[in-house]
Amino acid sequence: MSSVVSSSNAGSRKASKSSSEIVVGFPIFRYDSRLAHTINHRGKAKKLADICLVLNVEDTHTVNYAVKKLERAGLVKAQRGGKEKALAVTPKGEAACRAYRDIREALLVQSVKSTGLDEAALSKVASTMRALSGHYDQAARSAATL
Repeated sequence: MSSVVSSSNAGSRKASKSSSEIVVGFPIFRYDSRLAHTINHRGKAKKLADICLVLNVEDTHTVNYAVKKLERAGLVKAQRGGKEKALAVTPKGEAACRAYRDIREALLVQSVKSTGLDEAALSKVASTMRALSGHYDQAARSAATL
């Protein structure tokens, strides 16, 4: 299990370094970066509740705070869709996500490909890590009711 934690920590360090000042010119935190990428995914606006569901966040205030930081930075914008607020990336936010993707490709993907592992093996590892993450989430929910 410590390998899952180590992988998560390594990914967090990579995300923090490459998506922050390199991409947008000022520090943003990994959570903010993850949120920007979630909003950018598939290029369509998303409701706050849907974003929380995808990110597995129960406290919408946490997401809302990060959204406000991204709005101030000009990376996302809020739109009204009926009663609910929908969030979309701005052209600046889309460019930041694209730049992050390019850095990720250069620093991580090429490095992983150079290990010689085939894509099917990597896909299986990723699938296993997602499953383990789900077990951690379930254990955390169960612990909260003890």
